Amino acid sequence: MKISKYSIIASLGAAMMAFFGCTQAEIEESRAIIPQETEFVLPAAASEQPFTIYADGTWQVDVNADWLSVNPTSGQGTMDITLTAEENAGDVAREAKIVIQGAATISAVEIAITQKMDRFRAMEPISVTEALALEADALAKIGGAQVMALTTNGFIISDGASNMFVEGKASVAAGDKLTVTGDIAAINGITALKLDEATVSGNEEVVYPEPKVVDESYVPAKVEYVKVAASYLSGGKLSVNGKQCAIVYKSVKDLSALVGHEVELVGYCVGIDSKLAALVVLSYTDNGKTPIVGKALPFRDNFDWVAPLVQWDKDNGRTTGDSMGDKKTVNYGNAYAIPDFEATFTGQMGYESMFYSSKTVYVCGGNYLKFSKTNNCNGVRLPAFAIEGSDDLRLTFDWGKNDTDAVELEVEIEGKGTIDGASKSAVLTVDEGFTWKNEVILINGATAETRICIRPTTYTGAVATDGKLYRWFLDNVEVVSMAGMKDANIEVTGADNNLITFEGLEPEAANLTVTSDSDFTVNCTASWLHLDVTEGLAGEPTAIVVSCDPSELDVLRKEEITIKSGLSEKKIQVVQSAAGQQLDPLISVICSKPTDALLGEGDEFSVAVQANVEYEVAISDEWIKAVEAPATKASVGKSEHSFTLDLNVSGAPRTGYVRFFNKESKVEAVVVVKQENFEPRIDIQYSHTIGYIPADGLTFDVHISSNIDFTATSEVITLPVENAIAGDYDIQITVPANTGVSRDVEVVFSNEKYSFTKTLSINQLGTDVLFADNFDWLKPLIEKYNEANPTKPIGDSVGKQSGSENAPNSYTDATLKTIFPDALKDAGYTDLNKGAKVVYPQANYLKFSKTDNQTSLQFQPCTTLTGATDVTLDFDWCSQLQGDGTVDNVSLVVVISGEGTFENGTKFSAPFTQAQEKGQMFWTHVSTKIIGANSDTKLNIVGANSLKDDGTYNWKVKGVFRWYLDNIVVKAK
Repeated sequence: MKISKYSIIASLGAAMMAFFGCTQAEIEESRAIIPQETEFVLPAAASEQPFTIYADGTWQVDVNADWLSVNPTSGQGTMDITLTAEENAGDVAREAKIVIQGAATISAVEIAITQKMDRFRAMEPISVTEALALEADALAKIGGAQVMALTTNGFIISDGASNMFVEGKASVAAGDKLTVTGDIAAINGITALKLDEATVSGNEEVVYPEPKVVDESYVPAKVEYVKVAASYLSGGKLSVNGKQCAIVYKSVKDLSALVGHEVELVGYCVGIDSKLAALVVLSYTDNGKTPIVGKALPFRDNFDWVAPLVQWDKDNGRTTGDSMGDKKTVNYGNAYAIPDFEATFTGQMGYESMFYSSKTVYVCGGNYLKFSKTNNCNGVRLPAFAIEGSDDLRLTFDWGKNDTDAVELEVEIEGKGTIDGASKSAVLTVDEGFTWKNEVILINGATAETRICIRPTTYTGAVATDGKLYRWFLDNVEVVSMAGMKDANIEVTGADNNLITFEGLEPEAANLTVTSDSDFTVNCTASWLHLDVTEGLAGEPTAIVVSCDPSELDVLRKEEITIKSGLSEKKIQVVQSAAGQQLDPLISVICSKPTDALLGEGDEFSVAVQANVEYEVAISDEWIKAVEAPATKASVGKSEHSFTLDLNVSGAPRTGYVRFFNKESKVEAVVVVKQENFEPRIDIQYSHTIGYIPADGLTFDVHISSNIDFTATSEVITLPVENAIAGDYDIQITVPANTGVSRDVEVVFSNEKYSFTKTLSINQLGTDVLFADNFDWLKPLIEKYNEANPTKPIGDSVGKQSGSENAPNSYTDATLKTIFPDALKDAGYTDLNKGAKVVYPQANYLKFSKTDNQTSLQFQPCTTLTGATDVTLDFDWCSQLQGDGTVDNVSLVVVISGEGTFENGTKFSAPFTQAQEKGQMFWTHVSTKIIGANSDTKLNIVGANSLKDDGTYNWKVKGVFRWYLDNIVVKAK
């Protein structure tokens, strides 16, 4: 056991205090003895081991074994002594004990000694070359070797002809000549030595051989000196010609600065680690950052390039199936066994396998890719894109999962950019296996260095060990710039009612013409459908031939063709009858809008019906009303039905249906109608940073969103709008100056029809205000910081509900530390734990505390009072979020110093708690009354966890108790 210097100092400190309180005679014998170590393991050879005894008086040493001695055997105070052990010539390890005794009134201190036995004493040293020929588990004593390189877990030795990796800790340096003993073992797939002991006999200059130049095809078979030109990736992985083929192994050097650079590395390869060649780096040349060759936007990939790879797979005796098309688990062709895969996947298309060493990417019939296998989670990193400055992107792709696998996907943004301006990732789910789902992801602020990753949520970059399956499929990836994108007007002719029907055995091709006012693409995930044209230009009618393979199924099959143009898309439904049959009885419906969330205040929709049988229409409820009931047709034809919904004031959402059916043919189509409950709503939004209105008045922006008509009235404000219909409005409200006491400025919005009233109320300060702070004094500090850090401005954590917004340290940041302390003092605050340096600015409010360290501010708000007065304290606060969205378990207490008590008769308020749930950040308003405050009264808003029962503070409570503060107001009652 190792005794730290801190525990030694603490113990001796206590002993020395006793020393100075006693006479010389009383401390003649030690009352405190601490050895440097309480356990020693000695080699089998004869050896000496120095160590230190720390003591405050005289002591003596006794040894219980004749093969072990100590010198000196007695002493006074702190002294160095030496253990001397004779050679252990036996066949087993042996043990001894050293006892150090001071005063008779204290316990003796014992040191346990273990001496190894020499398993190798009868062995003659052999060379590295000879040791490499030994079988696994054999003992080896290797002499005449030289240390060539070091790792954090061992070193490499050489006899000039061969090299060997030695795993184990030893005090050796490059160039040392030595003898090593140990057990032969396979480490990283290559014969190596597990170290027992190393005995250094000298040091000579290391002469390295000419390195062997290796590339992505290199497979190490022995430890050898190599040189490789590569791209240095995160985690120490090395990529050559787009292929991850090596990884830096247990480096004693910090090479993290090389990530993202082109490098030439020289060192020893010591086998295979994580399925990559393991490289011990001795030297390197940094050739600068890896140039980003971005793909031009728009980037589109329907994976047609997979077709020849699938064919190669089949030609070489493997069966590569189409799971998504056949809706079952089939054989898949491992892509890395196909010669041209990496050249296309990485080299041409720019994709990267996120867990390359697992080799778990598969080509599939139907031309798409599969990722992952049992107990393995793999994902794909899309190529970099040629973006100047920053740009907003739209990512779309189709994906599915294998049968009942537990996979959920996560789109993750590496580098600059967020999803929908809010997050770095988005989680995606699909309900059924072998069913394609189309995803649309909006990415804000992407740059040329941004990388988009698509991977399972259960992803560690390593083999999954939970026994679950995470297999998934990918097709039709598209990334486009949002610059200039707009809703497009897509027109399609040749598909009645957006439906194409094919017979089973001899389907005739369908001819479509697509016209749009923006460029467009056309794709389909079905392997049995074929498009001769997959894109078109704005304003140009484009003819597209849709052909269909004969069906071999005994059931009807369906698919859809998707046309994307600008921000719009249109879907063409495709139906093919079963093999050997004419088209099955068919009723197909398409609604004019989604019917799963129709408006509670009344709504309407229409249904286009295409059928080849006569049909009836049935409506489930009276609140759904048919506007038009056209005649039905027996041949394939289309009809349009319109419906309206009554106002839903039932108090709850309701569900009904419209059914189109033919009893004889036993075919039907049902439109499920879900109507929301109508709840009158007037939402009013304005910036929280207003907090309160100053006495001299304020003009501020207000956003109003209403689903009902309304009138607006106010006794204080002259309103720009008094009557309005339902809709969204952005207005300015001007509050005049207040010459009296504080008041609530109200605007009342009302609707007589629904007996609905909504009141906007903001407090305006007045002559009764003793202290008010909305932390606007932070603005000039924040401006200076942002000027110095333009790429990382100070954030608004609560406003953005994000625990990761930038909040620099007020005391240590180069810009803030020179101006914040004075600004804090000028604002009237004292940091009660200033030495901890745990106050952080936000825009515009303050954050307090960090893990295991807390503080708070004290202020004196009532300096203008001339006698004891009752006052009220109001403020806003919020708890911080942890990385997983958990809310810090903070409650606040207000503490009074000086005159005054709370209504509970104490100097401490009742704790103030918040109702934030996981992932939520919002301001909680607090108000409390103080009885009998005067000009000397000081207040302190503090985390309850830091307040001890005696009223003092413990600022070092273990845990995370971080919180935000804004809008402090103190008023005389």
